[in-house]
Amino acid sequence: MGSKTFNFNDTVRRIPSKAISSDVLSQKNLAMIKIILTDPKYSGVAAYPYKYLPVMSHCDELTNGGLEGIVIPKGTIVSLVTNQTSIMSGIPVPASSGTVPVYEDQIDTGWITAPIDDSYFGYEESITALLVPANGGSISAIPYSTLDDDLDSWSTSSDEDLSIGGNLPLGIVMEDIFQDSRGKNLNYQTHDAYSTVVGGRFDLPFVDTSIITDFGSDSNIADSGSGYASVWKEWAFLAFSSIASGALLKSDLYGKFVVEGTAVGSAPTVQTVGKLQTLDCRFPKELSATIQNYPGTTGLLGVNTGGIPTDLYMFAYTVLTAVGLTATATSIKNYVRDGAFGYARISLGI
Repeated sequence: MGSKTFNFNDTVRRIPSKAISSDVLSQKNLAMIKIILTDPKYSGVAAYPYKYLPVMSHCDELTNGGLEGIVIPKGTIVSLVTNQTSIMSGIPVPASSGTVPVYEDQIDTGWITAPIDDSYFGYEESITALLVPANGGSISAIPYSTLDDDLDSWSTSSDEDLSIGGNLPLGIVMEDIFQDSRGKNLNYQTHDAYSTVVGGRFDLPFVDTSIITDFGSDSNIADSGSGYASVWKEWAFLAFSSIASGALLKSDLYGKFVVEGTAVGSAPTVQTVGKLQTLDCRFPKELSATIQNYPGTTGLLGVNTGGIPTDLYMFAYTVLTAVGLTATATSIKNYVRDGAFGYARISLGI
């Protein structure tokens, strides 16, 4: 039979090298695939997003039937604009009414507006508040961009930054919040009011800024080369340089989780959103690095991500690329195992 070429006397089970070259990021809309909430507690408040929120990202027009804008990414800490909010146009009491843009005038330049209370394009009586990102109690400025131009709605990249006065947190949103586009197109509406969550346990990506030292912060969102600037529009996350289990958490300027207090005896404040339970960077788990996927399904957990969950992989990839560090399947796995990235298990509420 000639010489044999098979060799079963090998104690190492090798992972195929094709994982290293798989284009995991080709499936863009897999960012923040899902948030699994344990013991959820809902606020019971139905709210629309504030009409003039800048667009943070686009959904995939091929799979969603048309280009639409996401104005608040899932997992973001949010606040409510009510009839008592004087810092921006919210929902006034019915006696005062107010207007919202509904469609562009095809004859004269400008937008046609309609009353909030007496129009189909306004708000039902059950809607008492509007959603905006929480900001930790400090004034925040959210810039408009070419993402707004692409949607051709009531906001453009040339508009002044949207200023949101210091506010108080309500909880988080569990799904991407789309722009309130009612009235933009005739007989078209795909999104309605949204609910919020004020209690429960869930996991979010974290970044340890003592390891990723040039991650940046909410004060430098215009710095396109910082890690923060690369992820703040599409991701909810926890950023810290030092933290301990039980640490109190609050919102930064744009609804991301940051440490409020770690000292023994730290007392919750009106800005406290929840507590850190633990950090998880122990990946891969349960042989997940050996999972073989059907060719083309590169956005799935398995050999193509080195066993790192896809959303965590994409988060780390985006940050590492922005700050000029190596972002391969191998390096990302090592950064996770070194504790630079991982999941933060957060207990919402206090």
